[in-house]
Amino acid sequence: MTGTLPLSSRIYDRLLVFYPEDLRRDYGAEMALVFAEDLAASRREAGLRGAFRVWRRALVEFFRLAPPHWAANPAVRVPAIMLAFSAFSRGIDLALLFARGAQARLHFVALIPMLSTLAVPMAVMWSCRDRALTELHLTAGER
Repeated sequence: MTGTLPLSSRIYDRLLVFYPEDLRRDYGAEMALVFAEDLAASRREAGLRGAFRVWRRALVEFFRLAPPHWAANPAVRVPAIMLAFSAFSRGIDLALLFARGAQARLHFVALIPMLSTLAVPMAVMWSCRDRALTELHLTAGER
């Protein structure tokens, strides 16, 4: 189980990318170190239950800090709303397919437009993560 500790630390390091930049710059290294130490100590004392407790606290902190930071940026907020709407509407489509008893191959075919519909807003959100909304406007000379 000790092999999961480095994996958990790498996953947590990836999550730090979504925190506000100033917090990450000032405290990111310390946050990662404290997480790794806390995870190792909890794992020694309480086993898997201790590791889950550390992850639960880390995820509560993540969802308390990261989404509000990203939601404050309009360049990310608009595609995020589009992503939520797309996921909701595609979920309804799939539910209707299941309710009608569609065959398995039809379910796979139905997933293709859903994945493409979800991929576009996610790509836009990722590409716009560090830009102000005014930077996204094109002038006639930039075409």
